Amino acid sequence: MKCILLILLIIMLATVTIANEGEIETYKPREIMDLSIHLTNTTGEVTGAVCQVEIRNETYGVIFNTTLNEINGGWYNGTYNQSRIGKYFCRQNCTKGNLFTADTCDFIIEGDAQMPIAVILTVIFVIIFYFFIMIKLFTGRDFTEHGLITLLFLMIAFWILLLPLNMAIQYNDDGGGPTAVTNYLNLLYKIMVYLNWFITIYFILWLVVQILKKVGNTKNKLRFDEQND
Repeated sequence: MKCILLILLIIMLATVTIANEGEIETYKPREIMDLSIHLTNTTGEVTGAVCQVEIRNETYGVIFNTTLNEINGGWYNGTYNQSRIGKYFCRQNCTKGNLFTADTCDFIIEGDAQMPIAVILTVIFVIIFYFFIMIKLFTGRDFTEHGLITLLFLMIAFWILLLPLNMAIQYNDDGGGPTAVTNYLNLLYKIMVYLNWFITIYFILWLVVQILKKVGNTKNKLRFDEQND
């Protein structure tokens, strides 16, 4: 009797199939992938099962584990998305009573091949232009109407340069670029913000000092003219 039950169990397990074939699919970063399972056997759709999905990274660390939602007709639905480039190991398994079936759903996250070049060029442009403006700013402190307008535009340019750097950060992050690159870009962004605030405060104080000097010189000139009269 035990042998007969064992044979029947093996036959039932063999007839339960998962719709996914275990092929390795390729997705873009943050692209939503379908993890749905369709359970069937010789009698039709299998309902009332518990289906789970587990996803591991390239170092085999578990990064995602969830139970799929059963809808109808033997379908168990679930979705997933990932921003980091690389290969991921995916396993689907379903149980119902003593029955068990499993399949693989490995996938690859593939980013834009031109993304690193674009990020590097953006950073190089920002750094070169940033230091060029800094040199112009500290060598062109002329307390005249034209000089003040020039300083104002240079100060605005300092803050505008944060925009392409922020775009590079978003582009690298959304495109699934290396996390280390995003961290370095964020560090550079923070340094530039601190420098901008330091330079802005410095030139505000410089402007106040120049105005006070101008007022003092004007008063001294008036006193000198009054004494001569």
